[in-house]
Formats: sequence, C-alpha cells, structure tokens
Amino acid sequence: MKKRVLTLAVVAIVSEIAAIIVILTILTHVLGIGSGPSTANAGVKHNQANSGIKGENTSIDGDLYNIEADITLSENIVHVKETLKLKPNDTKSSVEFTDNVIYLYVPSANMAKTTIRSIHAYTGAGNELFRPLAISSWELDDLMLEVKISPGYAGIPSSDAGIPPGDAGISAGRTGISSGYTENPPNYDGATVAQDDYPAAISREEMLRMHEEPLIIYVEYKIVLNKNHGSISYSDNQVFLANFLITPAVYRDGRPIFIHSSSFGDPYLYDVNNYRIAFNMAENYEILAPGEKKILQGNTHEIQHGDILEFQQAGSYEFQQDGSRGETQCQKIVFTAMDLRDFPVVMLKNENQVSSSEIHVERIYNTDIYFINSKAASEYVKEAFSFAVEKIGPYPFEKLFVVRAPISLQGMEYSNMIFIAESCFSSNNKDDFARVLYHEIFHQWFYGIIGTDQVNEPFLDEGIVNYLAMALKGNMPGNTYDKRFTGMGLKNYSSRDEYYRLAYNDAAIYFANIHRELGNDFYKLLQLIYNEKRFSIMCFDEFLQYVQHMKNSKSFENGRLMF
Repeated sequence: MKKRVLTLAVVAIVSEIAAIIVILTILTHVLGIGSGPSTANAGVKHNQANSGIKGENTSIDGDLYNIEADITLSENIVHVKETLKLKPNDTKSSVEFTDNVIYLYVPSANMAKTTIRSIHAYTGAGNELFRPLAISSWELDDLMLEVKISPGYAGIPSSDAGIPPGDAGISAGRTGISSGYTENPPNYDGATVAQDDYPAAISREEMLRMHEEPLIIYVEYKIVLNKNHGSISYSDNQVFLANFLITPAVYRDGRPIFIHSSSFGDPYLYDVNNYRIAFNMAENYEILAPGEKKILQGNTHEIQHGDILEFQQAGSYEFQQDGSRGETQCQKIVFTAMDLRDFPVVMLKNENQVSSSEIHVERIYNTDIYFINSKAASEYVKEAFSFAVEKIGPYPFEKLFVVRAPISLQGMEYSNMIFIAESCFSSNNKDDFARVLYHEIFHQWFYGIIGTDQVNEPFLDEGIVNYLAMALKGNMPGNTYDKRFTGMGLKNYSSRDEYYRLAYNDAAIYFANIHRELGNDFYKLLQLIYNEKRFSIMCFDEFLQYVQHMKNSKSFENGRLMF
C-alpha cells in the first residue's frame, strides 16, 4: 500500500512539473521571452529596393528600438544618455569597417552648445555577452561625430592602438573641430564585463564577424538650452527640444552623407528610426511628444545640485532650481515611437496643477491633432491635412502636434510635429498664415513619411510642399524659373535670400510645370511615390524616373505603374 501511495505521489509531482513546463513554454512564445530573437518583435522592415540612400539604423532582430535615451532636465541644461544600435548591411559595410569608423549626426550642435561627455562601443548578438570595443579616438567636426574603433577590446589595447585616460568631454557650438578619447567603459546594462576574458587584439576573423553583428554606441552628452528663443530653448513655462538627439548617419552609394551647420535651411538628414525615450522629470511638467506615452510615478528623494541624477527603482530625480538640497516628487515618462525621422519634444510647466498653456485637441480621419497654444491654426491645418490625405496618401500616425513656438522662422517641420512662429499668430495677413500652415503640414508627407536629402537636394521637399500650398490656395505660379537649384546643395547658396528664391519659389514653379504636363496624373504621381517610397529616402534622380514612368505608362492601377 505504501509503495502504491508513493508511486501515485511521484506521478502527481511529475504531472505538476510537466504542466508548469507547458505554461512556461506558452508564456515564452507569447511574450517573446527566450534565447533567440522573437519574430513577432522583430523590427519593422521597409521597402528600400529602389533607394540608393540607406541609414545606419537597419533594424536589429529581436530589438524594436534602435535609439534609446534617458533624459534629465537641469535648469537650462539637458543631460542625455543615449544608446544607438546599428547593424551593418552590405551596401555600406566596406566603408564603415575598412577604417573601422562609425559616423553619427549631432544636429543639436547647429542650434545650441553641445558637449560630448563620453562614448563607448560594444558588439555582440543573440545569447552572447556584449563585448566592449576599444575606441582609439573620436572627433566632433561641425555636426559630424566620427568614432574610430581600435583593433582591440576595451581595457586591453592592442600594440598599435590604445585608450588614453582622461576627460573625454568636449564642446561644440558652431565652431571648428574638437576631439577626445573615451574613458574606460562602464558595464553595459548593469552586466559585469570580465576584461581578462578578452584577447589583446581582435583577429581578422573576429573583425569580419564584427561586421555582421550589431554595433552598439553609448553616448553621454549635454545640451545648453537657449533662453526664450529657438527650437532648442526654455522659458519660465516651456521647454522646446527639436533636432536634439544624436542619430545614425545616412549613407548613399556606400558613403556617408556629411551634414554641416547652416544659419538657414534644414542641415539635417534622417532615415526612419524606432525610438524609446525616457524623461526623468518633476511632476509639474507635462511632456508632449510622438508615440505611445507611459507615466511612472516616483517617490521623493534627497538630491544634490550639480549631480547627474538617475531614475532608480523607487523613483526619479530632478535638480533643485535654487541649487540647494531638497526633495521633489518626480516621475519617469517613457515614449515609444516607430518610423520617425527625428523626435521632437515640448515640455509644459504646470504651477499648482494648472497649466499656463492651452491644449486643444481635434480628431481628423484617424489622427488626433494637438494644438498647443495654436487653436487659431485649426481651420488651415485641417484643410491641408485633408488635402494631403486625399491627394497623396493616408497619414500613418495617431498624433500630430501644432505648436506655437518662439522661433525666428515662420514655421519648422518635425516628425509628427510642426512649430509655428509667434509672429504668424499676431499677423493680420490671413493668406500668409494659411500658406505657412499648409507648407508645414505638407512636410509631414514630404520629409516625415517620404524622406529627401535636405542637405544636398533641399529644393526637392521644399519645392514640392511650397507648390502644394499654392495649389491648395488656387494660386498657380508662372512657368519660368532659374534651374540652377537642381544642382545646388545647401552649402552652395550664397545667402538666405538666394536659398528661398531658388529652393522654394523657383522649385515650386518647376513642380507646377510638371503638374501642367501631367494634368490630373500629377497626384497619381505623388500617390505612386507615397506607396513606394514611404519610410525611406527619395533622391531627385529617382523622382525624375517616376516622372518619366508616368509619361510613358499606358495604364495605372491601385497606385502602382503597370508596364
């Protein structure tokens, strides 16, 4: 009898264990937990078969976000700890790794003083431990950050390349060339790295293998905000952050496209990125930005002015405004956003839980439009939005922000957000107000959804949206223009006036002439480009090919040419 009872007990235990294993297996499959990458969580792939331009941000299997950052605000300084995850592809690996050089864009240096505090590099994939790589040097030249990977692992330099100790911090505004060296790397994601486990140098086989693995660049930097003016600025009640995060360089024909500072135009270039951005802020701030928003409440903590403070398990910190020690109730706000080029942010300060800013929300099609102190723009924004959806294609995002901002330009476009100058709202010229709003809204399609090379071909997106704004108003321009703009990059313009005359006005006439030639098929052309080039970058030579195809095609079906 005892033997039978014992047998039954063993059977019951084995059955329970089997049931637990089955449950864990199901959870692993559903949640994507496991040793290998989950297909369900793999990064979004885009059709770039027809594009000669590619970014450094090719999705890493099993990891949804290629740009992650933790951001803390300290009075007029933004502290950023950012991780960029890069996966080489065949079109550019020969350039990247021939000299073991990685290129990144630092757009904030065009508008505000930016200081790089430290840079670290890692490689590894799958179940393997991320291995720290030695950085022989890095250089911030204008808006380009060049990181040179040494042929040796961090901590154990090879015979011909090492890591000099010392402060790695440098500053960049719009001046000259600065360079520095990395310090010894920190642990990655809290994992202990045993330096003695690595060889003194990377063998040729390992270098070739590294070319196939994701490369992770970790950068700490700070940005000094401008007072009361600009797209990177702060005031008593608001903070504006646009074109402020470091992003991967964009490549064309295997070579990086170099960007440069400019007092006019848009000296920025982005492929689409997947962002996860966390803000460690006091509770009296409301943050508006693209994507899904989650708020984590924090507990009070004693803080010391001057420290770079982390969000820890119990909560987050912010600097005291008066520089003294004290406690503050804080929050961590996390945004996740897919398929964006840049990541713009507006912070609104609330006093006694009352906001000094007006937020008005209207829904059109499947998008909520947030008017931040800009309700007067509602009518014109909705007109342009509807026109673009009908003539070009659907807006694929759930949110769009229209922000009244202290900028010198009349308007500026960002992913899922536009800034409109204070002066536009006080002007009595309603036609001009409408034109600016039309122009910036159309940039959500030609810039945001369909990318262009704004540095070397600035006329392409500016000319198209400028013409569309005219078409919506029923103002057809003349038919003669100076065609020099087709061969001019941003740096080739001698002045702001020449830039606007050629890249905006004359380019608009160029596109108007194409409309005249194609007739109603002009909008079919835009729909075709939307269908084939959304979430990628279109070059001018590609645009010309689309135009020629439209002229030669005999049939057009479902937004695609039939040959």
